[in-house]
Amino acid sequence: MTGILVYAAKNLITYTNTSADLVAKTVIRYALCASVASLTAGAITGGSLAASVVLTGFVWALYRKLTKLLDIPFSKHFLRTVAMAILADISGTVASYAAAFAISFLPVFGNVASSVICSVTSFIAVYVAGYVFIKTLAFICHKDTDFSSLSAEDFRNEAENATGEKEIKEVIKEAKKVYKQVKDDDEYKDFSDIKEEMAGVQA
Repeated sequence: MTGILVYAAKNLITYTNTSADLVAKTVIRYALCASVASLTAGAITGGSLAASVVLTGFVWALYRKLTKLLDIPFSKHFLRTVAMAILADISGTVASYAAAFAISFLPVFGNVASSVICSVTSFIAVYVAGYVFIKTLAFICHKDTDFSSLSAEDFRNEAENATGEKEIKEVIKEAKKVYKQVKDDDEYKDFSDIKEEMAGVQA
């Protein structure tokens, strides 16, 4: 695997014993699972709102999974707050750049169109949120900061320092390419462990 996400993962795993490919594949799998779940949520009345709730849960679960892989002791509440903050920070940029891309997949309009837009946008949002999280963790490790000393607001500030809007736009471009590559790839479609992780954050 290559690309911006993998490069960020490789920078991070210099401080851990985890495979960069595993970290990157985890982000892609959670993004694809969120895309599938949002496809259903977007097809119902008020689907955009339903999809946004689903999206928050997937980013939260992704962060929990990554911290387990990396053996970083962040609490469930901390990760939920960070997930909501990072999604809020990237949502405007993701929405503006993902919409036109999503429209290219539309066979029809109406509720089906809404579900497709929610699905594609969800993949991109989770992919970007995963990248921001990984890049921020590496940034914090490089500074030799004690993770236990960080508040959720501290982490959000570090995320803003670690990434910029231009960089986020490049990650969105990569997410679009990856979505086309994996959306029909069975290798990424075993979601059983993700469902367990989702149940864990919602418990």
